[in-house]
Amino acid sequence: MSLVSTSPKKFLTIDEQIELLCGRGMVPSHDIKQWLHSVNYYRLSGYWHTYRVLESDGSGVVRRAERFIEGTSFTTIETLYEFDRKLRTLVHDGIERVEVALRSHLSYVLGASSPNAHTDRSYFRDGFDHETWMKNASSRVDRSAQTQPGSEGEEESPAGPMA
Repeated sequence: MSLVSTSPKKFLTIDEQIELLCGRGMVPSHDIKQWLHSVNYYRLSGYWHTYRVLESDGSGVVRRAERFIEGTSFTTIETLYEFDRKLRTLVHDGIERVEVALRSHLSYVLGASSPNAHTDRSYFRDGFDHETWMKNASSRVDRSAQTQPGSEGEEESPAGPMA
């Protein structure tokens, strides 16, 4: 798969992008220019895709036209984008909490058996690739140690790590 398009689209300035959207029936918002500059036309296009008119080619094939459903407002697209961004943040936060809780529970259960239970494959289910898991864990510990102030290859500033 090539990363270079065989028919690349012509570069459009932000003002030209606004003209294109308005020409297709989008009602601009007062800050459309800032949105297109900060977020990007193609990232936002996924949010306005469902607001494009459905049309049939006569043979029963339905596709999205380039023009928008009458009354489609860029403010609606902004609202959808913000909703999606906030939802992604909440989902990420929830997943992180579950991950931390699982790690905590795992360390508690294993630690109650032995301080080095994680190194003993008998604590794990049959079929678990303990060797690869240990290699990954060791690699992560080593990488973490290399990024700590005062670790090998990194000197701490005389004024402390925050200087």
